[in-house]
Amino acid sequence: MWDNYKHKKRILIVNPGQFGYQSGYFYYCKYLKEEYHITFICYDQGFPKVELNGIDIHYQEIMPNKLKRFMAWRKKILQEWQTGKYEKVFMVYFKLCFLLGISISKGYKILDIRSGSLKRSGLSRFLQNQQILFESLFFDRITILSEKLCDKLGFPKAKCSLLPLGADIVPSNGTDFNSLKLLYVGTLTKRNIHETIEGFACFYKEFHSQVKMTYDIFGYGTQEDEERLQKSIQQNNLQTVVNFHGRVNHDQLTSYFANCNIGVSYIPLEKYYDYQPPTKTFEYVLSGMICIATSTYENRRLISSENGYLCEDNANSFYNALKMAFNSRHRFKASEIVKSLESYEWSNIVKTKLKPVLEHSSHD
Repeated sequence: MWDNYKHKKRILIVNPGQFGYQSGYFYYCKYLKEEYHITFICYDQGFPKVELNGIDIHYQEIMPNKLKRFMAWRKKILQEWQTGKYEKVFMVYFKLCFLLGISISKGYKILDIRSGSLKRSGLSRFLQNQQILFESLFFDRITILSEKLCDKLGFPKAKCSLLPLGADIVPSNGTDFNSLKLLYVGTLTKRNIHETIEGFACFYKEFHSQVKMTYDIFGYGTQEDEERLQKSIQQNNLQTVVNFHGRVNHDQLTSYFANCNIGVSYIPLEKYYDYQPPTKTFEYVLSGMICIATSTYENRRLISSENGYLCEDNANSFYNALKMAFNSRHRFKASEIVKSLESYEWSNIVKTKLKPVLEHSSHD
């Protein structure tokens, strides 16, 4: 066992987001740790700490002064890299990451891009996307969510490897549909989740005498977004039906993914969201839930008659999709829903997409 530990390959993962609160990176570690000794550097954002056996997690304090914060962050990463233990660094994009790309002169540098700019201003989006493109020049390889996002940002395809989002399969208990149990998990910032509550309220008024229903919402956002959501719940007298739980870590959601039967993947239909594959679509479907998803480019690729319904980004369209799901609920089977996207299970993505990138070397 000790010999196996000594001969494990070593990789340094750098992610500003606190470990355990971005599901993809948690599962990368989970499914790589048998073959890799992983050190994970992240900020301490003040959330309860998540542990994963075999992963060495280093936390960096968030300082109020942005310059001091970045310099301390850079120093911590370089100090760990300069121990000489690592051949590869897998870095999740953050502003000015190119300074680390320059400073790490030896070894294989992988930059992970999860998103283009989401700013509302077209000029601001263009400038921020150009910055991402520039910073990527100082890395050997780029991993990116989708081909469309790669094209949008202008990366050379020869330098990019697709690393899609996914989910773990969660055995479902909730698909008998004797009751409807809706679930939303994700950010509330700029997502207009209150519109789903308005649509749900219309559905509840019409059908609550026919079927018991609940709607659980997990996530956090700006104070304005959270207040708008709470106000919508109160104005529609849904306090006993719609539950806003706030933010929790991913492990605490397992029972909800197992017991709920309708997942809500609600993203505004804006161009800058179009090529952002939503994590929650995968998580709902691979938990055997019917997924109601807004009709972004990526959701149109994923949602079919086998696993859910598409809607527009307004309350009435959400209500109509929910009504279609209710009327056709008995034709869905959890096993068939899961099968529709089973190739996106995290273990498969790590095996077929991430490991080949990590096994690539700068000398190939």
